[in-house]
Amino acid sequence: MRVIALIDNPGVVLRILEHLGRWAPEPAERAPPEKAPDWPRNAVIPITYHPVPDIALREPCVRHKIRSIST
Repeated sequence: MRVIALIDNPGVVLRILEHLGRWAPEPAERAPPEKAPDWPRNAVIPITYHPVPDIALREPCVRHKIRSIST
């Protein structure tokens, strides 16, 4: 592929892109989003507690115990 022409005039490039429907101007800068309102003070959040047995306190299973090899 060879370059046979280079268009460096911004006005001409703009007209070509508008004609082809490819011109997409950059969006304008916008302000940062507004801060969300705080949680209402009178709102109640339902909290449920599901007790879980503490598996760390259980006796280890017999098949996993380390056995000493006597010589």
